[in-house]
Amino acid sequence: MSHTVSRGLHYPSTYTGVAADIAGYLEDRITGTNKEGFRTGAFRAAKQFLENIKYGIALNRKQRPEKYAHIELMTGISDLSIAVDVLQKTHPEIGVNLSEIEKIIDLYIQNIEEIQAIPGSVSKEDHQNLFIFFKELMQQGLKDSEERPYS
Repeated sequence: MSHTVSRGLHYPSTYTGVAADIAGYLEDRITGTNKEGFRTGAFRAAKQFLENIKYGIALNRKQRPEKYAHIELMTGISDLSIAVDVLQKTHPEIGVNLSEIEKIIDLYIQNIEEIQAIPGSVSKEDHQNLFIFFKELMQQGLKDSEERPYS
């Protein structure tokens, strides 16, 4: 029996640590506790996850933009699938409308870039939406790791 794994294939559990770091930081900012400092690596990884989703959207449109050439094909597809599942919980009104998903992902990328440039520069509402997204990603990752403990 063959156990092959596609290069670049991700599961929600792939991002559990990053999601937990981002959600924790954002929760501290929202509540005003500010216990933890800015986590450069976590935000860089979160932004990459969001860029992978953008690539998945482009692939769905049968496009292969040069700016995403460094991303594995399966990474774009699997990360888009993860995002759709997360957004079904956080924004059920959009369904699987990729144009709407892309608008949300673009806003999240912009928010992360703003937080990286000037912590505290993002509105409380945007902090809250980003927090809800990454908290749901974390929860799905924890559930996924329980269901597939050795993947």
